[in-house]
Amino acid sequence: MRSVGVEGRRTSRQQLEATFSAEKAAQDGLLSTRLYRRISFAVTPWFEAAGFSPNAVTGMAISCALLLPLVALFAGPWDYLGVAVLCFCYLVLDCVDGNLARLVGSSGPRGQYLDSLAGKLYALTRTVALGLIAAREWPGLGQGEVLSFAVFAALLFIWGRESRQYYKISAGVAPNHFVDGSGRLKDLALGFTEMVPPGLLLLGPFGLAWLVFLGVVVFYVALFAYTQVRIFRALRSA
Repeated sequence: MRSVGVEGRRTSRQQLEATFSAEKAAQDGLLSTRLYRRISFAVTPWFEAAGFSPNAVTGMAISCALLLPLVALFAGPWDYLGVAVLCFCYLVLDCVDGNLARLVGSSGPRGQYLDSLAGKLYALTRTVALGLIAAREWPGLGQGEVLSFAVFAALLFIWGRESRQYYKISAGVAPNHFVDGSGRLKDLALGFTEMVPPGLLLLGPFGLAWLVFLGVVVFYVALFAYTQVRIFRALRSA
């Protein structure tokens, strides 16, 4: 993997923020803009100085995603805390690899593919991990049933995102265009899953992390349905 710049070099936070365009900012959710992205600007210079490439950071994010179900399965009553920390790390690393890619000038086809793979994997493993936590808190539901709902909901989320991407490409609309949705709705959709880490930290100590899982599943299903309705309406009027 190609390293970024010269090992030991450290770009300032102000320089990093200057590379972050308004178009890219429009693709962030509210919490990402106010928390994860700001943290990434603070830590990216350290990754750059250590010689990490964008793809290497994406690999670290993928590792966090892969660990989510294992932590949820084996961490016992602290599962919500471990999952919250890993989700937080993933979201920050996802911002860091983009920061480094902009410093290089381009992430390249391999980087874009890895980033897409990481996002889909994270959507799946995050939902499975939340399902495992919910199954521990509600043992009467049965782990198999909960995991079935988790996988189904995650696949709907990924399917919906692919549908939006296909519509944007085929219709030639802007990358940050949310299927003719309002800006506030787009921000809500982008920001909802970013609330998973704080949601787990707030509700987990009271045995209510299952509410996070329930909220995510309901959101996935609703977002998928909304996406299909808006796309078909747009295609019918085209």
